[in-house]
Amino acid sequence: MKLENCRPSDTIATKQKRDEMKITAKPMSLARKGWRAAMGLLLVVATMSLPVGDVWAQENWTHYVRTTGNGLDIIRVDSIMAHAKASREFGIEVDNDITGRYATFMHPAAKLAAIKAMGEKAHAVGNHAFVYIAAFECITTRADKVKHTLYGDHPDWVQRNFKGQPAVFGHGIAFWVSKGDQDAWLTPYAPGWRKMYMKRVRQIAATGIDGIYVDIPYWMTFYPGWENSWGSFDKYTVAAFKKETGLNAMDMKLGDFNDPTFVQWVKFRMRTITDFLEQVKQNIKSVNPQCELIPEIYPGLGSDPVTVGADPYQLAPVADVITHEYHVGKVYSAQREPFNWYNFITGIKTFTAFASPKPTRILSYSWYKDKNVKPSAAMKSLFASELFSGANVWDAKGFVMSSSNDLPTRKVTYKWIARNQYHLYGSRNYDVDPVGIYFSPDTRDMFPYSYVDSYRGMMLLSMNDHVNFQIVTPRTLNAFKGRLLILDNIKCVDNKEIQSFRTLLNRGIKFLVTGNSLSFDDNRVLRLGNYLKTLFGVRDTIVNMQSRQVLYMTGDPGMKYYTIGDSVMDGYFNGNRNDGNELMKYSGAFGDKLSAFCDWTPGLRVRAPLRVISFVSNTKDRTYINLIDVRRLSAVSKGTESPDRVTIAYKKSLGGPWVRVTPFLGGTYIMKAQSKGGDYFFRLPSLNRGAVIWIDRG
Repeated sequence: MKLENCRPSDTIATKQKRDEMKITAKPMSLARKGWRAAMGLLLVVATMSLPVGDVWAQENWTHYVRTTGNGLDIIRVDSIMAHAKASREFGIEVDNDITGRYATFMHPAAKLAAIKAMGEKAHAVGNHAFVYIAAFECITTRADKVKHTLYGDHPDWVQRNFKGQPAVFGHGIAFWVSKGDQDAWLTPYAPGWRKMYMKRVRQIAATGIDGIYVDIPYWMTFYPGWENSWGSFDKYTVAAFKKETGLNAMDMKLGDFNDPTFVQWVKFRMRTITDFLEQVKQNIKSVNPQCELIPEIYPGLGSDPVTVGADPYQLAPVADVITHEYHVGKVYSAQREPFNWYNFITGIKTFTAFASPKPTRILSYSWYKDKNVKPSAAMKSLFASELFSGANVWDAKGFVMSSSNDLPTRKVTYKWIARNQYHLYGSRNYDVDPVGIYFSPDTRDMFPYSYVDSYRGMMLLSMNDHVNFQIVTPRTLNAFKGRLLILDNIKCVDNKEIQSFRTLLNRGIKFLVTGNSLSFDDNRVLRLGNYLKTLFGVRDTIVNMQSRQVLYMTGDPGMKYYTIGDSVMDGYFNGNRNDGNELMKYSGAFGDKLSAFCDWTPGLRVRAPLRVISFVSNTKDRTYINLIDVRRLSAVSKGTESPDRVTIAYKKSLGGPWVRVTPFLGGTYIMKAQSKGGDYFFRLPSLNRGAVIWIDRG
């Protein structure tokens, strides 16, 4: 999204202070007597156990960003920094878009000076700043009044559709394209443009700015009339495809995944975006190794990476941070119903899994002219969903990158984040008996309109049953340490993945395999060998079967549950118990079958109503549980569902009896868990929108 024609944000965070790194203990109702007598000592211990002061300097600043957008020119630098202090913002996004405006793309000196001044002012107070630039979009301002326009000067630079029509647009195509402007989308293969673009990247990095934020590096496939264009078919891109593959792009059947040439075109388009950003990063680091590459992806799950060409899975190893301008279903959190919230959270968990151990930022929108929901309530729900899913937040007004729908709410929330940021964003691993849910990039690429719903459905099943899960990808497959890996209808896999599955089987890991998994290779070619039979012993794909190590289920249980959830979940949260019964009947039967097959007791168990989502992770010396109450996020759901009673039991090997709880926007309090056999257990008195809980070991 653009900032050029929007009111700049008023706020940016300032340097963290030592007192923000301490726990503020605010006692709440307690489960056990004897609490108050021990309160003073325990609060001292709680505060002393947190890292403070210079420990934060050891962490990369990108992990702790809480930001918003700011329009930048040199006379605004001081006011941006003054407002930064007011709202505790850390990591300042600024926008003067050198590459996205033709005049300054050709003559950038004034904007470079502003970027340099911004970086220096931020560093002077211990903050950081990063600057927005467009990727392939370049606007000639008032093109109807000036002699030189980008398309007029360089018609060969622009992307084109299959008919050869240029990707050049005027006012009305998007809100940031003003009357008289010319909005051109460039091909990354235009040599003259690319050479100049990389020069501008080096000049920006040389200012000392901390990051370069590259906005949607996409093939033009999202403006009206271009959605199914599958471009670009300009001469440079077609020639590059021919050189790389030996195939003629003009011979393909657009949109036909049964056409081998089109399949290679899809893969080529995605590699192109990844390679472009890799070159951007190399140019950044060549002059400023500390400057970070921060691409923006929108929206990034589903079929979008395939159509626009920017795949967050591929880009995660290249980028230092990815910002996801993300929503699913309803754009604004004020309008989001429970099923929508679940989909939103599954997306965030997917992005954080792709990026780990790097941070993930979510630019999403909370409220816009909604008479039935207060802006502050919508903002709090959005913030809570992002924070407890492990992502960094970005506050914005309406549908742009800047300002705030309610500045006091931002101030309170950003102050609370600063105080608790280690427990929200500290490094994690996943060794608390996770069930692995496999994400198959090749299946997503080759079956883009169906696979992700199956994948989401399996995550939804796990969340509703409070099963601790880990998203596993081809990059993390060999390192998986759980006891069960779920392959839900992953149709397309390559030979390396098959070898990794074989290795995990030899290590004793169990598998749940469903549907037509492993039927195709990574190019969507039907496999000659029956790997379900040779690898997993599946003899008949229309009959369920179970061996000591493999449970095979026909059909697609993830897709089945996703379809049920789409149909009944919102009704259930609005008070229709029958809808809930259908959900729980399916999830209960699935969970029972899985439990009987797995035959082990996880080290930590969460018992909670459907409305509660739990995520469990570990650090070297702590066990963390993040909780989200979906019903309390949703302002449009009126049903009461059930009380938010949450009971957590854990093996004594995972921690001692003292449990620390930090509710969203609240202070930290301490509970003492009860002991029973080899376990501890405790019940939370309340939850609100969410909470982070941690248990020290030793």
